[in-house]
Amino acid sequence: VIQKACLAYGLTTGAIHAECRIDKDNRIWILEIASRTIGGDCARILDSENFSIEELAISLAIDKPIEVVMPDHARAVMMIPVRDKGLLKRVEGLLDANKVKHIDKIDIIINQGHELVPLPEGNQYLGYIFASAATPELATNAIREAYSQLKFITAPVFSIT
Repeated sequence: VIQKACLAYGLTTGAIHAECRIDKDNRIWILEIASRTIGGDCARILDSENFSIEELAISLAIDKPIEVVMPDHARAVMMIPVRDKGLLKRVEGLLDANKVKHIDKIDIIINQGHELVPLPEGNQYLGYIFASAATPELATNAIREAYSQLKFITAPVFSIT
């Protein structure tokens, strides 16, 4: 799906950034495709001992090949969406989610008491779930399992006008 979308936009060389939603029927909905590298905390999924994402992007831009040793495992990251409006009171299930096989790390980046606003009005994520496994399927399944363990408890937001 992403490859077809990139071809439609003429993005055939260099880095691309894509964000998608996968619904309960496993349909992929593209939210964003841009001619840029992955950014922020998600870029850490590409960390390697022999190159950085920045080195790779620059070498592609100046047509200077670098030797890339592909990892022997698949990696995946989920940007945890905001589902419910309200003030974040707490996150439950984090210990169980971290125990899921193939989960490397779960980072919750929104603090308790922060007002959560879901898409399309909102523009942030609760955090990230990182996984690595022998296959992409194992990594993505681990992320889904870990996410299913998380429960974000919110309180209503009252406005005084």
